[in-house]
Formats: sequence, structure tokens, C-alpha cells
Amino acid sequence: MTGQRIGNYHVVRQMSQDATGVTYEALHRHSKQRVAVRVLRADLVHDPQSGARLFNDIAALGGVQHRSVVSVHEAGLLPDGAAYIAMEYLEAHTLAQRLAGEGGELDGAFVLSVAWQLAGLLCAAHQRGLVHGDLRPASVLLLPEPAAPAGVRVKLPDLGLSWLDAPRGRSRLEGSGSGPLYLAPEQMHPASETTPQSDVFSLGAVLYQVLGGRPPFGPRGTAEALTAAPLVPLRTLDSSIPPSLDALVQSMLRPNPAERPEMAQVVGELEKLLVDEGVMPAPRPQPPPSRRWKRYVAGAALAGVAFAGLGVLAWHGGLLPRRPAAGTVATRTSPAAPPPASTPPPPQTTQRHQPPQAAPASAEVQLPLVPPPPAETPPRPTPIAQDRAPIPPLRIEPAGKTGRKRPARPARPSGPDIDPIPADPGAPAEPAAATDS
Repeated sequence: MTGQRIGNYHVVRQMSQDATGVTYEALHRHSKQRVAVRVLRADLVHDPQSGARLFNDIAALGGVQHRSVVSVHEAGLLPDGAAYIAMEYLEAHTLAQRLAGEGGELDGAFVLSVAWQLAGLLCAAHQRGLVHGDLRPASVLLLPEPAAPAGVRVKLPDLGLSWLDAPRGRSRLEGSGSGPLYLAPEQMHPASETTPQSDVFSLGAVLYQVLGGRPPFGPRGTAEALTAAPLVPLRTLDSSIPPSLDALVQSMLRPNPAERPEMAQVVGELEKLLVDEGVMPAPRPQPPPSRRWKRYVAGAALAGVAFAGLGVLAWHGGLLPRRPAAGTVATRTSPAAPPPASTPPPPQTTQRHQPPQAAPASAEVQLPLVPPPPAETPPRPTPIAQDRAPIPPLRIEPAGKTGRKRPARPARPSGPDIDPIPADPGAPAEPAAATDS
């Protein structure tokens, strides 16, 4: 298919081929992004149920939050009915190749880092309902990454797709070539279901192979042979293996799935071992919770109680208005109107004597609503009468403009021949001067 188009990608070359299909290197037709396109066999997705399961698992794989998950860019069906998956392109080598290159002996910190990343990825996949089911050294990709523990990043490209390796039983025991080296005992029955505990067993078998240099239960066999064969402790093969790691691997390889630990427990135990080996820093202890917020909560509670007590006291003391009972008319406080000036008493009528009727105890006095009196306007102040005529404003003209000078004020004449100035009729009379007789 070199040079052909698969979905939105142009095929560049063929990378690998296995029992499920062929993997190609391809480029996106617009962005030229390099991807790995895996084309599955047409007989693997032969009915709508298997196709729906495939695309559901791909969607669930996109929801797995872990750094070791392989990103899926596109998935679909070809015209001949074969399904294809465009995934993240990875240039890496497998764990099996690393074992063969190192002569079967790997560094302990490296092995712990790989196992811890695999356990974390499988734990995240189990939370999304995905199970690998066929974990082995050949399916684990190793990428150099300085920021990762031990400088390596682990990837599982076939996570969630191992059920396509159909059918079980014979194909897994004979067709794959690996035999029951890493499969759980319950997976060897054709009608069995793969569970998360099956991945726990497979991860324990991979750890035993990498640490001990040999498979845990021999190269070939059946489920009965696995349960009957004794498991040799790892410390018997290598005394430098920590006892806690040996105990963890033995618990993961128990024949009964219910007796194996959960994958989350495996992650925690491997993380402790990494800290003990100095590969990972120890987690920082959480600081004790501050007591200041407790004082704040206590003060707020006391303030609330105090306000509630004040409200109760104000209610019972009449400081707060009370809501009138149902069926009564609310009264309005207003100043009492003055009685009329003279109102004749009503005429007396003769009526038969009737005994007074007692008012019921629950009756309430109904008071009419009295409108408030109109607001009184304050009286306007009476202007004070002026006794004298208003004085006209004084007009002063500057001498520079008119050139006229102000006339001199005439002197007041005096003497006996001048009539006196008439007195003001409104002024009080002056007392007569005393004369000498």
C-alpha cells in the first residue's frame, strides 16, 4: 500500500506485520504529521458488534490520563471493510530487544522504573474499563526520556486491542510463539474472560523474567501445569533482589485471581521501592493543618449564637414588629383625631332588657384603619413693614469721563430770621428747656 491513501494519511512505508494486521508509516495530507497507521485484518471486524466494540475501546483509550498511553489521532473503515487506526509515531525498541542486547541482565533501578510505569498505565486503563490481556516483553516499547525515572518512558501501543487476537486458546498457546509464559491460568480456557487481575499476573510474569532471567513456570504447559508447578523465589536466583520486591512478585503470580493484589496496590509498592533505591525522591510530608481556621470557625459560631440571642430578646421584648395573626386586620398607628366640637347625644330609645353577651375568648378587637392627618405646612413669615421709603441706589460717575465736579454742599443757614426745620410728626416731642424767670 505504499503511496496509497488511508483516511487522511499517505502511506510512506511498511513498518511491521503481526497476526492482527500491518503497521505503516504515513503522513497527514495537510499538516504532514508523521503517524503510525495500523490496518487490521478484514476478518477481525466482521460484524457490527465487533466494530462497535473496537471504536468504543478506541474512545475509552482516548480518555486514559497517563503519560505512557499512545495517542490515537484517527480511526475508521476502509472500502474493503478493514479497520485502520492512526496512532502516535514512535521510534523505540522493545523490552525484549533490550533484554537480548544486555544478555538478560538489566539494572535493578531500570527494571523498577519500567514496572512502575507499566503498572500505572494499566491501573489508569482499568479505571476506564480497558484490559490489555496479552502483556509480554515484545509489546512494551522503551523511549529515551531524561525527565522520566531511570531516563526511559514506557509505551503500550496495543492497549485495548489485544482482544482482536482471535480466537483464544490455541492461537495464544501456539500461534503467538510465546505460549503461556506470561498468560494467567484463567486465560488458557477458551471460554474465560480476561480481567484486570489477569494483567496483574502478566506483569508479575514479566518482572520475574526480567529479574530472574527465566520464565516463572517454564516455557510451555497448560493451566494445570501452572498451578501445580512450584514457584522458585527470586531471591533464590539472585540474592541482591530486595525481599519486599520478591514478596510482591510472588503475590502477583498466585493462581487464584482473588488472592492477587489490585493494580493500584502494585503501583504503591513499586513506588516505595523506587524511593528506597534512590531513583525517585521521597514524597514531601504534608504540613499539619493550621489551627487558625478553627479559631475563625469558633468565632463565627459564637457571633452567630450572640446575634440569635439578641434577636430572641428583641422579639420577646417588643423591639421587633410581629406579624399579625391570620384573619386579623393590621392596625396603623396614627394620632387620635380630636372629638367634634358639639355633637348632640343620640336619641334614647326604649328597648327590652337583654342580657349582655360575652365575647368569645378568641375574638380580637378589629380596629378601623384611620388615615393619617395631612401634613401641616408651616406658616409663612410676615414681612416687616418698612417705616421709611427705600433709598435709591447711589450713582457715582467717575470724573475722568464727564469732566464735571461734584458741587459743593451749601452751608446751612442760621439766625433768627430763618424758619426752623419742621419736625417729623412721627418723632417724639422734645422736652422744653427750662428758663430762668
